[in-house]
Amino acid sequence: MRQRMLKAQLDLSVACPDTQDFEPCMGPGCSDDDASTCMMSEWIMWSPCSASCGMGMRSRERYVKQFPEDGSMCKVPTEETEKCIVNEECEPSSCIVTEWGEWEECSATCGMGMKKRHRMIKMTPADGSMCKAETSEVEKCMMPECRMYMFYSIQTSKQQ
Repeated sequence: MRQRMLKAQLDLSVACPDTQDFEPCMGPGCSDDDASTCMMSEWIMWSPCSASCGMGMRSRERYVKQFPEDGSMCKVPTEETEKCIVNEECEPSSCIVTEWGEWEECSATCGMGMKKRHRMIKMTPADGSMCKAETSEVEKCMMPECRMYMFYSIQTSKQQ
């Protein structure tokens, strides 16, 4: 239905045209092929992807809000599926790991030492193979030189 407003009628002897117009239409979930009325709900949000790594599937559903009055079945689909991708670069032999943790303190208080950081495996490979991702990382660290300090402390202790 559509409407329009009458702004003014200049000649009262002439009838004004209709201010309303009606046209047949179909409601949501209906089709021209099916004369019966089948009212559908809106789509419910998509399910999570079936894969945690790579290509998977997801789906969503809707339900029949009103069945046709003539008792016929609704021919409108109530479920939709589509492909989804999670982490495109992963392979079946990949494993999913957490971000790296903070670096631990240097193993030396002076001079050259080592420091470590760790991460954890969140998910093992889908194909059952061993996870090849490193879970520990080691790096050299340099602290202030300590020979001068040690020499000075030895000299100081000998003098006392």
